[in-house]
Amino acid sequence: MRTFGVTLAGLVGGFILGIVLSEVIAVTTALITGRPAGVSHLPVYTGPAGGVLALAVRLSRRDRSRTEV
Repeated sequence: MRTFGVTLAGLVGGFILGIVLSEVIAVTTALITGRPAGVSHLPVYTGPAGGVLALAVRLSRRDRSRTEV
């Protein structure tokens, strides 16, 4: 159950990170070029990436703690 929660938190966190990163890119390009040019589907890609990363970290830490005991 904890692994599911960590994965869900990674998905949500990755999605939010994608929204923020896309907006930062849009504001930066608007300041430089005068036209905003963001990455439209960035949250769709960073969400699953965050979930996979959170799951990988969770499983590696769980395996490491089992071998140390």
